[in-house]
This record gives sequence, structure tokens and C-alpha cells, in this order.
Amino acid sequence: MQRWVAAAGGTFGAGGVNSGYTNSGAVEIPLAEAAKGDVLQRTNGGDNDWSFAHTVVVVANKGGGLYSIVQSNAPGYVNGTWRSDWAGLVTEVPDWRATTAPGAPAGWYWRAWRFGTVQSSALPPENTRFTRNGSGQQYLSMRGAALPINYNDAVAFDAEGNRSTGVYNGPLPPATLPNTTVIRPVGRPDQFLLVNGVRQPIGDPATSSCLVFAFNLPGVAVVPASWADTLPTGPQAACSLPDHTRFTETGSLAQYISIRGAALPLSYDDAVAYDSEGLRTYTQLPVGYVTNPIHAPSQIPENTMLRAVGSPSQYLYAAGALHAVDNPTLSSCLFALHPQNGLAVVPTNWTSSIPQGHAATCN
Repeated sequence: MQRWVAAAGGTFGAGGVNSGYTNSGAVEIPLAEAAKGDVLQRTNGGDNDWSFAHTVVVVANKGGGLYSIVQSNAPGYVNGTWRSDWAGLVTEVPDWRATTAPGAPAGWYWRAWRFGTVQSSALPPENTRFTRNGSGQQYLSMRGAALPINYNDAVAFDAEGNRSTGVYNGPLPPATLPNTTVIRPVGRPDQFLLVNGVRQPIGDPATSSCLVFAFNLPGVAVVPASWADTLPTGPQAACSLPDHTRFTETGSLAQYISIRGAALPLSYDDAVAYDSEGLRTYTQLPVGYVTNPIHAPSQIPENTMLRAVGSPSQYLYAAGALHAVDNPTLSSCLFALHPQNGLAVVPTNWTSSIPQGHAATCN
């Protein structure tokens, strides 16, 4: 950050995670108002706690909590190629959200800082219809895009209560919504997931809610139907909650946890143990998620590395059995042999139903 500020003609003074900004003349602004050149800093409020701190610079605020950013020492694109070997690299991410760090305890959040002033050319607020001087063409401001509205769209927006209008004469952005936006054409109940410019039909409310949660979206974007109907249609959308997300379904107290896409039921003791380990991420979904075959417990992938919540003992799940992993060297070998997203922490309510196999080996 010191080098970037210096390259822009400024000076970044001494200080900690937060005081470094105030000592350098930066002013904190609301996260939603961050614009090109502003700095976003992840912190837990402790000025000397760098354990999960991270810094990004905003390239564009696309609205709805979505940004285009540059950063260092984190996965992203370099010259159009995604780089996972990110150490020492400056990377860019065109569709980025200010989410909690993987593995970070509760209490970490993002602050936005501004050096100097920004000349505003922001679109009208989200969901605002607007025209331009000298033209009767209406547009909808949505997630940083300007979507054209025809007469039937306007009537449908009126019927749904969206009558807010304005005039905007700044730069008109493309009519392109960010990837992984969930949309609903105005006046209709059907929903879609946008993936690379293709709309994928969403078949049920549980999948819609899962997608909104998994992609950290501000909600379902209600868009002009005439615009949505120009998009090609792809395969049906599917969704699994992120690993270690606990959830219930509407009208039920039964709690589950998502592990590699499977919905595993929790006992009361499991819930207490997850709380003790800080794994408290929770959401509620409409009925239908658990009964979807793609979330059956049998969907736990072959060669998953796991441990039961509240226990340090590791196992390799293979051929329908648990195979004990006896030492850290063996664990490292198995992770190298079967790459995966870290160790799955599973409920004892599930492991108690799985037979024990022979001890794991790694060649």
C-alpha cells in the first residue's frame, strides 16, 4: 500500500491496520460509496492484528456490493490468466465482493478509506429508472449497469411499485450485469442465474435462496423482461451452500450443515461443538433444499479428508468407510494426492453411521 500511495504522489505514514490510514490523511467513507482509487481494508478493529488483514484498491464500484479490484498476494487474474500461485503478484478480480476471510473468526469486516477527492459520475441509486436529457428512452440502474426499458417493462415496473425515476447524463455503462447475478424479469415469477452472459433457469425457491447466499448477493435483481429475453438460455442452475454453512428450512427446527454439497443433519451436541469451534455461519432456506438429490449425504465425494467436530482425529473417506489418518505426514501426503478445499469438519451424527475401514495409506 505504501508503494501504491507513493506512486500516486502521496505519502503513507507509519501506523497499524487502521491508524496507518488516519495518520496519512485518509478519510473513512461508507463501503457502498467506495469509488475508483479508494482503498478497502479488512480488519477486526485491532490496530495491531494483521492475522487476517487484507487490502484491495477499487477499480470500479459496480453496485450491489460488487467491485472490480486490484490486490497483491491473493488469487486473481494476471494478464487475463487466473493465478493461484499468487505470492508476490499483483492480481485483479473483476467481480469481487467484500466477504469474510476463509477461516477467519467472527468480528472481521471491511472499512473503506479515501485519499483526496473523487469526482462523482455515479449512476442513480439501484433500481431507479432514469432518462437522459433530450431522450424519452428509459433505463434501469442495476448493479452498475444501465438496462433499457420498453413500454411494457415500464407498465410492469409501475405495477410492482417501482416508480422512482430521475435524469442522468453521465457516462452510460453497458447493459451487462455482473456474473452470477440472480435475476427475475419484471412482471414474471421465473428466475435465472447469469453465467457468462447466459441465463440458467432456477427451478425452485431453495435454489434461488442458496445462490443469493452462496454468491453473497444483495437479493434477486428485478430486470426489464425485454432485456432478459434477449439472453440465451442455458442448462438449469444448481447450487450447494458453501462448506460448513449451517442451515434450517422454513418451518423446521432441524439443523443441517453443508459439507462438499451434501446436507448432513446435526444433533444438539454437534451444534454445541460447532459453536465451540467458531463455525456459526447460518442461513435459512425454503423447503426443498434437503430433499434435492444433489444434497444427499451420499454425495460426499470419494477421498474427502475430514474430522468429526470436537475431535482432532482425521480420516480419509473412501469406498463408503472412514480410514484413520494416523500422523501429520500422512495427512499432508493425502492432501497432495487428493487436492481439496481443506479439511471437512463433519457432524458426529454422520460419522457414527459410517463404518471404520483399514488405516489410510499414501503412496
